[in-house]
Amino acid sequence: MLINKHVKSLFQWRLISHVMLQCIERYIDATSLTLPTHCLS
Repeated sequence: MLINKHVKSLFQWRLISHVMLQCIERYIDATSLTLPTHCLS
């Protein structure tokens, strides 16, 4: 039971970290796209 619980929490942590990484990548993409336009204008 303990091992199963550990695997479950590990999977949830991996899922959350994966989603967070996607959000960070999107934020970086958004800022990198908007930064040049701000510099140009």
